[in-house]
Amino acid sequence: MHRTVRIVAGIASAVAVTAFAISCGDSNGPSLPTYTATLIAASESPPTTATGTGTATLVDHGTFFEYEIAVNGLTTISAAHIHGPAAVNVNAGIVENLFIPNGPPFGQVDGVLATGVITNATNASLTIDALRAMIIAGNAYVNVHTNPGFPAGAIRGQLVRSN
Repeated sequence: MHRTVRIVAGIASAVAVTAFAISCGDSNGPSLPTYTATLIAASESPPTTATGTGTATLVDHGTFFEYEIAVNGLTTISAAHIHGPAAVNVNAGIVENLFIPNGPPFGQVDGVLATGVITNATNASLTIDALRAMIIAGNAYVNVHTNPGFPAGAIRGQLVRSN
């Protein structure tokens, strides 16, 4: 009887240790807050006839945001920004540059346009906490500008929590 209890206890301990070890590297554990914007012409204000699309993703690391913008079917991209504070269909000023080309606008982009990090040091217009509050309130959008074509913005999307 004692031997059976020891064996069961040993197996239970091994299972517990294994489960703990697996959970330490578990990609299904708590994830960082992530915000995305689906960028389309119909979301611009006023809507445009641009045929490109895109996605902007911001991951909140607490003291900084990591971002990526991917687009498809856009040419002559001249900039990409976060704007705010602004509700859907309302225009606002730039609060963060996400992409400014080095030189004249270029050919078609199909894929990642820009990646980077936003910190208090890289953004003089507002703090990370203020940017986070604007995003959480639904008052920040990303747009991509083309010139010629749509210098005021070709595609746009409101940032919303995606996880």
